[in-house]
Amino acid sequence: MPDFPPVPLTLEGSCVLHQFFRFDWKSWRSFADGERKDGAPSERKKVAADAMDALRSLERAAPDAPVRSAIYSQLGHKADLILVHFRESFEALNQVELDLAQTALSDFLIPTHSYVSVVELGLYESSRKTYEAASAKGLEPHSADWNAEIANSLARGADAMKPRLFPCGPEAKYLCF
Repeated sequence: MPDFPPVPLTLEGSCVLHQFFRFDWKSWRSFADGERKDGAPSERKKVAADAMDALRSLERAAPDAPVRSAIYSQLGHKADLILVHFRESFEALNQVELDLAQTALSDFLIPTHSYVSVVELGLYESSRKTYEAASAKGLEPHSADWNAEIANSLARGADAMKPRLFPCGPEAKYLCF
């Protein structure tokens, strides 16, 4: 029996950024809220409108597209808001951070925690089957043909598992993890 790699194959999908913020209510309350004499919106309303526009543009790539970013109210004492962003790369997540930092709302958000992850599916059972199928075809483990066979198998699996690898943000009132 050939010596198969001991580590299972994996499929990688979305890069995910979770951001946790405390809202600076004291600064928000001291921020001008009165109606302006010229009829223009108050500073608070401008900040809120700007934030809504920014969050709406991050939420979906198009009106009928899946949710890519979502905002939740956090229960408990550690933060007030959670933003969760699903993107195709770490570079895209970095751009999300930069876009949010450019909003006036960011002046009122105090980061308390964040983490970055990758949606990953471990192919524990199917790794062995994939290795055995390649070996049954007479392919030498770790050869160029073997590696191509494994890559083709992973590509088929990634296509079949696309909804799990590239999930959309939950369209729910509450988020639990």
